[in-house]
Amino acid sequence: DPFGEHGDTGKLHLTLRSGPLERPERFVADTTRPAKLDAFKEISREEWLDGEVVMMSNWAVYVKVKATVGQEVFVGILERQNFSPRFAEEVVR
Repeated sequence: DPFGEHGDTGKLHLTLRSGPLERPERFVADTTRPAKLDAFKEISREEWLDGEVVMMSNWAVYVKVKATVGQEVFVGILERQNFSPRFAEEVVR
């Protein structure tokens, strides 16, 4: 991020969301240690995991997932080009 911790890029973002605009506290991964991915290696490629979008950009979403066994959490990047066409049209605007 050339603007630091997602700093001012000169862009203005608006929302059509109604109701309160409070947001949960931003998830910050522990980057002081390598990610522990062994628990994820045991998961079948066919199995779907629930995830939580913790950050969005113009080109991707950052998704936090928890391993089905153990307590390991990992934040992965899902690039916009990998969204299904329907999802990209309905959600990303």
